[in-house]
Amino acid sequence: MRCGEFLRSFGIADPEQIDRLRLRKIALYPSFFDTVRLNRPLWEFCQAFRADGGRVWIVSTGQRDNIDHAIDWLGLREGLDGILCGADTQRPKPDPDCFLRAMEAEGVTPDRTLIFEDSEIGLEAARRSGAAYIRVEL
Repeated sequence: MRCGEFLRSFGIADPEQIDRLRLRKIALYPSFFDTVRLNRPLWEFCQAFRADGGRVWIVSTGQRDNIDHAIDWLGLREGLDGILCGADTQRPKPDPDCFLRAMEAEGVTPDRTLIFEDSEIGLEAARRSGAAYIRVEL
């Protein structure tokens, strides 16, 4: 769920207040990185796939700043071929738009794509994209 949608679910509707809280969340986000753990088996699989000519993307409806902070904290930037964030799509998950845009950028079709997802709305977006997908348990 995007930050604005999350805040509105708690009755916060003022756009200025939502933006102020969103920016505060982005500022605080790195202070929690010591709790972030890399899914090492998944990352190793992705890197082996990449070494064999595959392409690895992060496709998230999150904020680009948050994604960049997490990628840099975990030291993943050199192992990625692309990043697509919430601002890159008009329709958030469970709409498959984000996955379809990444496929389009790579020039591949759903039958040439494998998606790893950890959320219910992400799994629904992956299913709707027509690509094969695997549920990741955190």
